[in-house]
Amino acid sequence: MSSARSDLMLLTPTPYPAADAYTSVQMQLFQSFHARDSATRQRLSNSLDFWDAIPKYSVNRQGGGRQRGPDAAPPSILTRHFEFRNHSFQLEIRPARVRHPRTGAIHVAYPTLREEIVEDALRKIASQQQCGFYCQGPGQPRAGVRFTLHALRKYLREQGHTMDHYQVKESLLILADCHIEVVTIDGPLRKQINASIIRTLILSGRADLEQDPSCLCYADFHPLITDAIDAIQYRQFDLSAVLQHRKPLARWLHKYFIRAARNASPLHPIKLSMKFVKNASGLLGSARWRDDVRALRAALAELIDNHVLVAAHACEAPVGAADADLRWLLTPSASLVADIIAANQRCQHHRSLAATPAPGPGAASPDRTTHRTRGAGLLSLPRAPGEASPRRPERPAPRPPPPAGRPRGG
Repeated sequence: MSSARSDLMLLTPTPYPAADAYTSVQMQLFQSFHARDSATRQRLSNSLDFWDAIPKYSVNRQGGGRQRGPDAAPPSILTRHFEFRNHSFQLEIRPARVRHPRTGAIHVAYPTLREEIVEDALRKIASQQQCGFYCQGPGQPRAGVRFTLHALRKYLREQGHTMDHYQVKESLLILADCHIEVVTIDGPLRKQINASIIRTLILSGRADLEQDPSCLCYADFHPLITDAIDAIQYRQFDLSAVLQHRKPLARWLHKYFIRAARNASPLHPIKLSMKFVKNASGLLGSARWRDDVRALRAALAELIDNHVLVAAHACEAPVGAADADLRWLLTPSASLVADIIAANQRCQHHRSLAATPAPGPGAASPDRTTHRTRGAGLLSLPRAPGEASPRRPERPAPRPPPPAGRPRGG
């Protein structure tokens, strides 16, 4: 596919969301946070349980993430294997082929850590009122965000990740043209889903805004993001604290703690193994094992310096193991424990709202008053340990009263 044709497909007009899509109950839940003040609320965003566990940004920009030139051959499809809640999945990444907005050079590229930061910023903007939308499309639900390139660049600059206009636009085009395929390996059925990270992208420039102030940029999220919003499978976390980490592995670990370490405390440290981090993150791929160990230790040291962890104690390796799996016991800081508790309270509150019975005949539209839960989602994902079903449990029948005249004592 030529680059010009690819750009035309990216900018194909799509039905704009209706006004009620910005006030749907799914988006209201996505935009509500448990925070003590407005300043704290501005730092929060949502971490999606399954989506953020996919190692889709594991390619280094300097290590093969870009191939330039008019005759640049598309790289081979990148394959990764990862686990999520003791289930195995396979990830295939088809690289994007886009034209640089400024130089005109053709780039054949995988999504890298720069695209991860841009996607995090888009989801943060979607958590603001009148920016994120959710609606029922012709075939399946749609969830996305409307924004301006100036607002996107401003937020990235405030978080310490300054990008110029062309870098942000290039990252958006890569996210819209790069396809990822997720396949379940174990289980009776082999399910798969294939889509671009941004399904639909509509870009508007400064000239368009001058002619029409309401002409904004629009981005439709991946179906797995839409499904997570619909099924309330996300947790709040401090995005500003995550983006201040310089090392990509430190950012990945911080998000993982919020998603998985739901009972962490100084008395219940977080257990972490080298083998798990290497298989789950996709960020440790050195030829020498000691280089991966050094990178993980540097990431843990940065988390300690940034007051996410208090200490990281290495456990003794098993006796006689030739290639022992290193393990750590991580003591969370008070701020991390507070973030985890707030995320737990918000999830519990959202599940109670999801269990509210639908209104009867003559009431308001169900799409505006109740939340339609979809259980396990598109790939029949398992729930987290201890995570209750969104349905309200049935109350046990009351115990019948004792017969009249029967003595109450022995």
